[in-house]
Formats: sequence, structure tokens, C-alpha cells
Amino acid sequence: EFKALREEYGIDNNPRFVVGATDDEQGAVFVINDTIEGREIVLGVFSEKEKSEIGPKLDKLFSSILDYLTKKYHTGGPVLSDIESRRQYMFNEKTGRPYLVDTDVLLKKETTKKYILELIVESIGYSEFDEYDEEGNHTTRYERNVDNDSIIDMEKKFEKIFIGFRSKLGEFIDSLGTEEKNEHKKELKIMTNFLKNKPV
Repeated sequence: EFKALREEYGIDNNPRFVVGATDDEQGAVFVINDTIEGREIVLGVFSEKEKSEIGPKLDKLFSSILDYLTKKYHTGGPVLSDIESRRQYMFNEKTGRPYLVDTDVLLKKETTKKYILELIVESIGYSEFDEYDEEGNHTTRYERNVDNDSIIDMEKKFEKIFIGFRSKLGEFIDSLGTEEKNEHKKELKIMTNFLKNKPV
């Protein structure tokens, strides 16, 4: 999956996996990542010139993540479930591109369409919370992240509307049938509301 991200979607990453043992001699898989010089996309400070250069690259990155998730929605198969967060990326000073630095193997082998939609909602910047009523019935609700790392927060920070990402999200919503839209109203409402709102 990491190779597909790199070769098919242009998302820079280069983890190597080594089988070994922990201090207490338990079997384990270790992840080795490249050491890069860079700044976190969410927390890093960038000049106005850097913002103008990096903004389009972030639009491409977020669009590529969305491409990965929407393909999984339509085709199924295993999915890396932790790549949608903007906190997983740094801006690589050497290559001038965003780089996936957190490569924990959070691979979900069997997925549902609802699960992929939840990841897409998370990619916009909303988190899902479980709720139970007095009778123990389970529901979920979404809240926008308060850590200034939503897509709109990134658009504000880099002073650029991510037209590529927004266009692809709109195309994905349009591709869904009536039955799918009725089944996943909660997730689609967040997506459509996002498209209506732009950073001030």
C-alpha cells in the first residue's frame, strides 16, 4: 500500500520494515523511515513566499489522498487508515514536497463503504465520536477538529482555496447513487457543507 501511495498517487514516503525482537524477546516488526529536514505542515511557520509555493503542493497532496480513498470506496480492498491526517506530513526542505512521516502500519484489510466515508470526513477535518443513550443504543456524531488542522484551517494558513481537492470531492459526491446518498446522509451532509464554506 505504501508503494501504491508513492507510485500511483505521488505521495512521498519510504518506510522499510524489519522483523526483529523487542527487549523482552517478543517478535515485532519495526518501521525505519528516512530522516528528513523539514517543518510540520500544521505547526510549522512559513513565510508568505513559502505559502504561495507550498499551497498548490498541499492541494495536490490532499487531492491524492482523496483519490486513494475514493478508489477504495468503489473497489474495496485493504486501506491505510491513518494517512488522511494532515499531522502525518512534513514539508521536506530538500525536495520541496510534502512527505508522509508517520508510517505506522494501520492497515484495515476488510472495509465497508461507510468506513471509507468516515475516513473522507476525517480527511476534511472532522472526528467521529460514539454516543449511547440510556437504553444503550449506539449512534455517532462528528465534530470539527479544534486543533487547527482541518482542510479549511490549512486553506486559511496557506492563503489558498484547495480547488483541486474541492472539485474532486464534489465529483465523488455526484458519482454516488440515490440509495448510497440516503444511506450515508450524515457523512455526505458534512462533505456538502464543507464545499459550501470557504475560508474568509
